[in-house]
Amino acid sequence: MPAALPDHNLAFLCNSGHEYENLGAEEALKAVAPKPEDTDFWLHLGANLAARDWHEGLFGLAPLAGTDSQRYLAVSPQHLPLARCIFAGLAGLESPYSAAALSAGELAAIVAAGYPSVAGVFGLHRFHHVEDDDARCIDPGEIATTIAAFRQFLAAAARA
Repeated sequence: MPAALPDHNLAFLCNSGHEYENLGAEEALKAVAPKPEDTDFWLHLGANLAARDWHEGLFGLAPLAGTDSQRYLAVSPQHLPLARCIFAGLAGLESPYSAAALSAGELAAIVAAGYPSVAGVFGLHRFHHVEDDDARCIDPGEIATTIAAFRQFLAAAARA
């Protein structure tokens, strides 16, 4: 992203504790995050960014090649048309919501803090926070595809 956004300072946060009322995000927003008025855009990539989808049937669970359609994308209202275009065909992300109307988890804390331009992925995949949440639950190819779409989205949003 530094090459795509050379006129921007980028800050990266990795929060923990979302299981405890988004404690990590809340503490980061208080202590280390840039202030809303100093931030052009906030992108939140939740842990279910590219969680795998599964078939469930008489034979038990079988992993599918695609991503879980129950992941959600919420963006600031001004970015909805761009998000619909860029994320078309990506399960769950292809139907973005306005972050003013729907956000959850850490993204809800970011929106509530007053950041004016945001996008975020959140949701609960089938194995969210259970013992069987392991490497079977992700597909590296889907992660790459999803990240490429977000790179495109950020570059276009920065030009807008």
